Amino acid sequence: LYLWHKVVADALFHARWPQPKTEDPHDDPAWHLTFTLVTIGLSVLIASVLTWGLEQPILRWGKRPRASAVQ
Repeated sequence: LYLWHKVVADALFHARWPQPKTEDPHDDPAWHLTFTLVTIGLSVLIASVLTWGLEQPILRWGKRPRASAVQ
């Protein structure tokens, strides 16, 4: 989560999403709330998908019992 929040925030800010109602988006409290909630939500989603779809399978794969060479 820590690794993704800044990437998501930068991408949303440069895409100007959501659209602010003022010239400087930091002056718009509604934009700030929406931007923060969307950034947190997307960051949690990305972190969850990567953790459960990539990290956990790799960790489980590393803990598999090894077949013994002599049987």
